[in-house]
Amino acid sequence: GFVCCDLDTHDSICSWLAKAARGRVLSVGYRLAPETRFPGQIEDARAACAWALENAKGFGAATDAIAVAGDSAGAYLAATMALEINARTPGAIALQILLYPLIHVQDSLWAEEELQNFRFLGRLAAFYIARSLGGESLPSLLDVDLSHAPPTIVAGGAALDPVRADVKAFVEKLCAADIRVIERKYPMLAHGGLNFTAYSKMAAAALQEVGELARAELAR
Repeated sequence: GFVCCDLDTHDSICSWLAKAARGRVLSVGYRLAPETRFPGQIEDARAACAWALENAKGFGAATDAIAVAGDSAGAYLAATMALEINARTPGAIALQILLYPLIHVQDSLWAEEELQNFRFLGRLAAFYIARSLGGESLPSLLDVDLSHAPPTIVAGGAALDPVRADVKAFVEKLCAADIRVIERKYPMLAHGGLNFTAYSKMAAAALQEVGELARAELAR
């Protein structure tokens, strides 16, 4: 997500979430690496969130029920924005929805034994992403203060998803910070699999469940 994908590739995810949550979804086309080096992606996410918070009433959104969401790299950006915004204005982001979130792009991303047959290519991919993002290293979400995180929905859990171990550690750290976490695991869902709602009933069902959970959480 830091080097590929755009508004078109993720239209189905956004549409499913909007319908299932019965809410409005603002999709952000942030700039990609290597053309835009990190933290350009953070800057775009920050600008989009600032605009959304300022103009929420204008497009019929409830200002006390604003969530951020993303999958993979987009989830990293969403979580980073939630922490930043809520540190400044507690409760401004009421919920974060993180779909197989990318926690970092370090070499340990592919450390699990189950991934040994894919480890070489996976580490090359992580290396390429890190190099494409540029000289400034991407902070790991495991190394930051999570006390300002909003209630969190985390979805993922496939056995061969390279982010699985990091997501487990991230969820544990959220819980240790006394953050409400709702986790849904879909053992057969590949990393990036939620993009295939046109072909996968499982992906469609997962997004439907996540959207309904989001609606319930925002109504609390």
